[in-house]
Amino acid sequence: QYIRAVIYLNYRRFRAYHTHLIGLIFITYTLFMFELSSEIELFNLVIGLLLFLFNPISLYFGARKMYRLPQSRISEALTYTFTSEQLSIKGETFTSEMTWSKLYKVVETKNWMLIYQNKGMANVLPKSAISAELPEIRRIIGLSGIKYKK
Repeated sequence: QYIRAVIYLNYRRFRAYHTHLIGLIFITYTLFMFELSSEIELFNLVIGLLLFLFNPISLYFGARKMYRLPQSRISEALTYTFTSEQLSIKGETFTSEMTWSKLYKVVETKNWMLIYQNKGMANVLPKSAISAELPEIRRIIGLSGIKYKK
Protein backbone atom coordinates (compact mmCIF):
# COMPACT_ATOMS: atom_id res chain seq x y z
CA GLN A 1 0.00 0.00 0.00
CA TYR A 2 2.93 2.33 0.68
CA ILE A 3 4.21 2.04 -2.90
CA ARG A 4 0.72 2.72 -4.26
CA ALA A 5 0.43 5.78 -2.03
CA VAL A 6 3.79 7.17 -3.21
CA ILE A 7 2.81 6.72 -6.86
CA TYR A 8 -0.64 8.23 -6.25
CA LEU A 9 0.80 11.27 -4.48
CA ASN A 10 3.31 11.84 -7.26
CA TYR A 11 0.77 11.59 -10.07
CA ARG A 12 -1.72 13.95 -8.42
CA ARG A 13 0.36 16.82 -9.80
CA PHE A 14 0.44 17.68 -13.48
CA ARG A 15 4.22 18.11 -13.55
CA ALA A 16 4.64 14.37 -12.93
CA TYR A 17 3.35 13.83 -16.45
CA HIS A 18 5.97 16.10 -18.12
CA THR A 19 8.55 13.36 -18.63
CA HIS A 20 5.84 11.09 -20.06
CA LEU A 21 4.80 13.82 -22.47
CA ILE A 22 8.36 14.56 -23.62
CA GLY A 23 9.05 10.84 -24.03
CA LEU A 24 5.86 10.42 -26.01
CA ILE A 25 6.87 13.31 -28.29
CA PHE A 26 10.24 11.63 -28.96
CA ILE A 27 8.58 8.29 -29.67
CA THR A 28 5.94 9.85 -31.93
CA TYR A 29 8.58 11.86 -33.80
CA THR A 30 10.68 8.71 -34.32
CA LEU A 31 7.72 6.73 -35.63
CA PHE A 32 6.66 9.61 -37.89
CA MET A 33 10.19 9.89 -39.34
CA PHE A 34 10.30 6.11 -39.82
CA GLU A 35 7.05 6.30 -41.78
CA LEU A 36 8.53 9.01 -44.03
CA SER A 37 12.04 7.68 -44.60
CA SER A 38 11.91 3.99 -43.56
CA GLU A 39 14.94 4.63 -41.32
CA ILE A 40 14.62 4.31 -37.57
CA GLU A 41 16.35 6.93 -35.45
CA LEU A 42 17.37 4.61 -32.67
CA PHE A 43 18.78 7.37 -30.46
CA ASN A 44 15.48 9.28 -30.39
CA LEU A 45 13.52 6.09 -29.77
CA VAL A 46 15.73 5.08 -26.83
CA ILE A 47 15.59 8.59 -25.31
CA GLY A 48 11.80 8.63 -25.73
CA LEU A 49 11.36 5.25 -24.07
CA LEU A 50 13.68 6.19 -21.21
CA LEU A 51 11.85 9.47 -20.58
CA PHE A 52 8.46 7.78 -20.82
CA LEU A 53 9.36 5.00 -18.37
CA PHE A 54 11.80 6.77 -16.02
CA ASN A 55 9.35 8.35 -13.56
CA PRO A 56 7.17 5.33 -12.72
CA ILE A 57 10.13 2.94 -12.56
CA SER A 58 12.19 5.25 -10.34
CA LEU A 59 9.19 5.87 -8.07
CA TYR A 60 8.51 2.17 -7.69
CA PHE A 61 12.08 1.15 -6.91
CA GLY A 62 12.70 4.18 -4.67
CA ALA A 63 9.58 3.50 -2.60
CA ARG A 64 10.38 -0.21 -2.42
CA LYS A 65 13.90 0.56 -1.20
CA MET A 66 12.64 2.99 1.47
CA TYR A 67 10.07 0.48 2.71
CA ARG A 68 12.59 -2.35 3.00
CA LEU A 69 15.30 -0.43 4.88
CA PRO A 70 15.81 -2.13 8.27
CA GLN A 71 15.78 1.13 10.24
CA SER A 72 12.85 2.58 8.28
CA ARG A 73 9.87 3.81 10.28
CA ILE A 74 7.72 3.41 7.19
CA SER A 75 7.27 -0.31 7.75
CA GLU A 76 6.42 -0.02 11.47
CA ALA A 77 2.94 -0.82 12.70
CA LEU A 78 1.30 2.48 13.67
CA THR A 79 -1.57 3.25 16.01
CA TYR A 80 -3.48 6.48 15.35
CA THR A 81 -5.60 8.01 18.11
CA PHE A 82 -7.99 10.81 17.16
CA THR A 83 -9.34 13.10 19.87
CA SER A 84 -11.02 16.49 19.59
CA GLU A 85 -7.80 18.15 20.82
CA GLN A 86 -5.06 16.24 19.00
CA LEU A 87 -3.87 13.43 16.78
CA SER A 88 -1.54 10.87 18.38
CA ILE A 89 0.59 8.45 16.39
CA LYS A 90 2.40 5.65 18.18
CA GLY A 91 4.90 3.41 16.42
CA GLU A 92 7.29 0.75 17.64
CA THR A 93 10.11 3.31 18.03
CA PHE A 94 8.33 6.64 18.46
CA THR A 95 5.31 8.53 19.76
CA SER A 96 4.05 11.74 18.18
CA GLU A 97 1.27 14.07 19.31
CA MET A 98 0.03 16.96 17.19
CA THR A 99 -2.71 19.43 17.96
CA TRP A 100 -5.16 20.01 15.14
CA SER A 101 -4.27 23.68 14.94
CA LYS A 102 -0.66 22.82 14.02
CA LEU A 103 -1.58 20.47 11.16
CA TYR A 104 -1.69 21.81 7.60
CA LYS A 105 -4.70 19.95 6.16
CA VAL A 106 -6.41 16.59 5.77
CA VAL A 107 -7.25 15.15 2.34
CA GLU A 108 -9.48 12.13 1.91
CA THR A 109 -9.16 10.12 -1.28
CA LYS A 110 -10.85 6.93 -2.41
CA ASN A 111 -8.29 4.71 -0.64
CA TRP A 112 -6.41 6.92 1.82
CA MET A 113 -6.68 9.64 4.37
CA LEU A 114 -3.71 11.99 4.00
CA ILE A 115 -2.89 14.00 7.12
CA TYR A 116 -0.50 16.77 6.12
CA GLN A 117 1.87 18.05 8.80
CA ASN A 118 3.04 20.72 6.37
CA LYS A 119 2.70 21.42 2.65
CA GLY A 120 5.06 18.61 1.61
CA MET A 121 4.80 15.92 4.30
CA ALA A 122 1.78 13.72 4.95
CA ASN A 123 0.92 10.75 7.09
CA VAL A 124 -0.81 8.20 4.85
CA LEU A 125 -3.57 6.30 6.57
CA PRO A 126 -5.23 3.50 4.53
CA LYS A 127 -9.00 3.78 4.72
CA SER A 128 -9.23 0.00 4.80
CA ALA A 129 -7.59 0.11 8.25
CA ILE A 130 -10.07 2.65 9.66
CA SER A 131 -13.32 1.80 7.88
CA ALA A 132 -15.29 1.20 11.11
CA GLU A 133 -14.05 4.42 12.74
CA LEU A 134 -14.23 6.60 9.60
CA PRO A 135 -17.48 8.46 10.43
CA GLU A 136 -16.15 9.39 13.90
CA ILE A 137 -12.79 10.48 12.46
CA ARG A 138 -14.56 12.66 9.89
CA ARG A 139 -16.64 14.23 12.68
CA ILE A 140 -13.54 14.99 14.78
CA ILE A 141 -11.71 16.49 11.80
CA GLY A 142 -14.78 18.55 10.90
CA LEU A 143 -14.93 19.99 14.42
CA SER A 144 -11.20 20.75 14.50
CA GLY A 145 -11.40 23.61 12.02
CA ILE A 146 -8.54 22.25 9.89
CA LYS A 147 -8.71 22.35 6.06
CA TYR A 148 -10.46 19.15 4.99
CA LYS A 149 -10.89 18.01 1.38
CA LYS A 150 -12.85 14.98 0.25
